[in-house]
Amino acid sequence: MNDATRRLRSGGLSAAVVTLLAGNLVVTLCNLFRDVAVAASLGASRSADYFYLAISIPVLVVTVAGGAYRSVVVPLLVRKAAGANGSDRKSTRLNSSH
Repeated sequence: MNDATRRLRSGGLSAAVVTLLAGNLVVTLCNLFRDVAVAASLGASRSADYFYLAISIPVLVVTVAGGAYRSVVVPLLVRKAAGANGSDRKSTRLNSSH
């Protein structure tokens, strides 16, 4: 059993999942507070529309860039790590996107 497998079995995966969920919850609550503050200060106005447009453009760019990263870079890193660990061709094929 290698070191990565030992960490996953010892609760490392559970701790990672809980950390990601907690981070997601914090970000969601911050976004809620931001929306409430903007609604309280700007109300239903053209300024509020411009603010939300200015916020949505960077979010769109980050979402597209993150999707490209997940679909291109992560499989390459997994393949490289599988090759570095000396694993067999079958597991390398399972990790590939072809």
